[in-house]
Amino acid sequence: GNDSALYLTAQVDGAPAIDVLVVAKSVGDPWIQSFVREVALTPPPASPILDEPIVAGPVYKRMIRLPEGLYYVVFDNTAAAGRTQPSSHAFDDRAALVRFAVEMGEAP
Repeated sequence: GNDSALYLTAQVDGAPAIDVLVVAKSVGDPWIQSFVREVALTPPPASPILDEPIVAGPVYKRMIRLPEGLYYVVFDNTAAAGRTQPSSHAFDDRAALVRFAVEMGEAP
């Protein structure tokens, strides 16, 4: 409903930082198709509702008010989407381990 909010809790280990993006289903569906069909990764086809970095270590908590609808929560560790860039050092291929919880509830 329109009085709802998404509550996101996450913690990153391994990589120094990743991005979390929230996109509407109408944006996420073509983005997924692009991922399946294209050779190179692409940014989302429209601006995300949320685009924030999550740094490794501390617990990240965020409440996002959303109108009624369907959404994707995307954790990104690429240079194609989001604000952070993975390391470009030749021997730094650290993977990101992301522990997360996504909950829906009433907006305050």
